[in-house]
Amino acid sequence: RYNQNQRNYMQNKNQIIICSANLDSCDFYENQERQKALAYNFREIGVAFNSCQGVYKGNKESSFIVVIRTNEQFEQIKNMCLDLFEQDSILYQEISGLCSLIYTDKVEKLGELVEVEFSKAKTLDNYTEFNGKYYATN
Repeated sequence: RYNQNQRNYMQNKNQIIICSANLDSCDFYENQERQKALAYNFREIGVAFNSCQGVYKGNKESSFIVVIRTNEQFEQIKNMCLDLFEQDSILYQEISGLCSLIYTDKVEKLGELVEVEFSKAKTLDNYTEFNGKYYATN
């Protein structure tokens, strides 16, 4: 289910994952198809999600914000992104607001996902743009 309301899941301290299906080795059209396939998988397992734009390691990419309601959904999405779609990592925000980068073999603790000015975001290697606002971990 694509969430048409575009609610701000990040500021409400929901349990979310920010992820993408993009790969540096794929061209624009291949990455578009990968994103469509990932969105299809989200619909199949019944999670709410929204499109957003991300920057990861300095590279822009189409991304998704996925609302997590159960541990099973967390595991499904984590495995889908890291294994099936071969992503380096996913960003996970706990209900507490604390974030981590989840890799296949480790977890890197970050801070909270906070709104930042565009002038600050464009100096960072990693940030997310959603509904005209910019977010990064502190």
